[in-house]
Amino acid sequence: MSDEMTLGIIGAGSFAAYFVASLRRSGSKAEISVSPRNRQIAEHLAANHGCLIAEDNAAVAKSSKIVLLAVRPPDVVSALSGFQFEPDQTLISAVAGVSCNELKTHAGRVRRIVRIMPAAYIETGLGFFPIYPEDDLVRSFLTPAGIVTSFASEEEFGTALLGACLSGWLYAFFDDLVKTFQKYGISEEVARQLVLANVRGTANYAMETPGRSLQEISDSIATDGTYTLAGLNELLGAVPFSGWRSALDTVEKLRRGAER
Repeated sequence: MSDEMTLGIIGAGSFAAYFVASLRRSGSKAEISVSPRNRQIAEHLAANHGCLIAEDNAAVAKSSKIVLLAVRPPDVVSALSGFQFEPDQTLISAVAGVSCNELKTHAGRVRRIVRIMPAAYIETGLGFFPIYPEDDLVRSFLTPAGIVTSFASEEEFGTALLGACLSGWLYAFFDDLVKTFQKYGISEEVARQLVLANVRGTANYAMETPGRSLQEISDSIATDGTYTLAGLNELLGAVPFSGWRSALDTVEKLRRGAER
């Protein structure tokens, strides 16, 4: 399906770079055209991923079955002005906080509008693509690049932003763990492997055993007399998770306020 599609990207910024990288890594040979908004990134995409650099946003839209909108929220109106979509085109929006209805007022005749909210790591091939609403065409286009999960309502989809933020916070958490291992005399290279390999393996195991709850997995490892349980008890005694919950609550309040 993806090889038969033509994708145009309005807003050739950092999001476009890792989005295209995720598609190409999945084997997609779809024709991709990008706007020249960021000439350096556009040229990188042309040189490394076989993308075409279009003259402007109107040219991107005209040549594409699917159009990805990846601009900042204040730039939506200007990015979509000066041309019209065709009814059979699909608009995928990666613009945080801008609803489907709002996009519809600026996108004219296009009938199919789908919002997405993936995180930067999708370029590694471990893609996770939250979408709203459910759409067969978009799902089939993105599935080779990773897991596609749709939400029942646009309000629920809004919480996908928290997942992307969580991804960003984890890097800082991992960095702190690496520095702790270094204090024990481990080199930075080995400390990084210790942290990241164990995190990746843990997440992968949990995703491949969906029939077991995360708490059940934890209980099966942190058993009486283990170092795992001793450390876990220390963590729980310090109430470490409250900070993460508080951070999620803060972003959710900000998101809800911005989308009213």
